[in-house]
Amino acid sequence: MTFNTEDTKRLVQNYAQESENYLRQLHVWLGTASAGGAIAMATLAANLPDPGYSFAYLINSFWCFLIGIVSAGIATFALAMRASEKSAHFASAHNRDNINSALRSMPEIISSPHSLADPGNTERNKLIDQSKAEHEKAEQAWTNQTCWKVSWATALVISGLAFVGGFSWPLVQMTFLERQIVSAGAPHVQPSKSGYSRY
Repeated sequence: MTFNTEDTKRLVQNYAQESENYLRQLHVWLGTASAGGAIAMATLAANLPDPGYSFAYLINSFWCFLIGIVSAGIATFALAMRASEKSAHFASAHNRDNINSALRSMPEIISSPHSLADPGNTERNKLIDQSKAEHEKAEQAWTNQTCWKVSWATALVISGLAFVGGFSWPLVQMTFLERQIVSAGAPHVQPSKSGYSRY
């Protein structure tokens, strides 16, 4: 199968857009999952015999989930700012190209001495200055969107690591530190005849 230039450009754009859509879904999922993890662990700790001990046991998990939620929010903000800067870049590039088209239809007046041609080139010089200004805006906007892209990816990685850390901390304590989520001095739960637990 062969593709012409337009087909190739369209395929590249489609797959790039698909990739960004999946990444957007990922950071929304990370924020939601971190919030859900924090709620689940808070509910678990509150229903154990010694909630104070259980909350202390899970405190690092809560911090990780908080970092995960904040990082996911920062990722969303960075993505929005990147889109804004990309829009500014293409708008300035479009303006620059239109000005350059106008310049090509406006020949430069040349005379000797050169100062005699200045009045006739006034409008052309103004367009040249505008073109340079739009070019600088386009370049700066592209640099900004690259920085926001890096910020977005960094926040996404931090959110993912924080989510993993939040769920891993209890496992680390039980597996490597031999600490249980229920303190040794906690009252023992006995089932009652009615089916409810009594301490």
